[in-house]
Amino acid sequence: MLDHVLYLLFGFMDVFALLVVALALFRIPILKKVPVIAFISTLASLLSYLNRMVMNWSVFDLLSQFVLSVLFFVILFKFRLFWSMIVVSSGMIVFLPLQFTIYVLLTRFDFLPAAISGANTGFVFVLQLLTDATCLLIAWIIRLSKGGYRFMPQTPHDFKEKIPYFSPQYEKLTLALAANLINLLFSLFLTLNGWIYFSYAISMVVLITMLILFRQTDNKSSTRGSHVAGKMVDLDRR
Repeated sequence: MLDHVLYLLFGFMDVFALLVVALALFRIPILKKVPVIAFISTLASLLSYLNRMVMNWSVFDLLSQFVLSVLFFVILFKFRLFWSMIVVSSGMIVFLPLQFTIYVLLTRFDFLPAAISGANTGFVFVLQLLTDATCLLIAWIIRLSKGGYRFMPQTPHDFKEKIPYFSPQYEKLTLALAANLINLLFSLFLTLNGWIYFSYAISMVVLITMLILFRQTDNKSSTRGSHVAGKMVDLDRR
């Protein structure tokens, strides 16, 4: 019984930490959204428990949690689907390589046994706790340093507005999102087939690529904003 309670608790903490670091990454206010984040995390933990512990559908766990989180971002946070997928997939792309990095460090230095990778109880909770704490620390550092990307439009988004996501303005974000989604699918396939280190290497490449594309989009957005502001000043002078 205790094992099941711990699974639900740590499942909640995993999703909560993942969403917090994702929101911090895009400079989205977190404190006001904590109740909703907790609600999403609770449902995602219950869904994970159903997939893994009841139905033995582990293969669907990651994808189902992604879909659930995206839908609730659209419904509760009023994010457009595109931006919801950007936020949630980015959180996952940060969380998964981070967790594996901590796993490698702990097992290499014999702090934890390598066998925890296939377990749902015991030492695996230590790995989850350290990963969640590190995610929250990263989010805190981003907020404290006033970092994060600025290109995310403020919510609530206008669902009626037509946005050309394949235009030059959004092409880097579309590429980053596509890479994230493909990586999540490949990570699932590779992990299930025992190619964990190969999956980790690909995830790190995608993570670095994503951050570069986000930075380029942010810089372009800032430049465009400065250019528009300059025009406004010139008009005032006239």
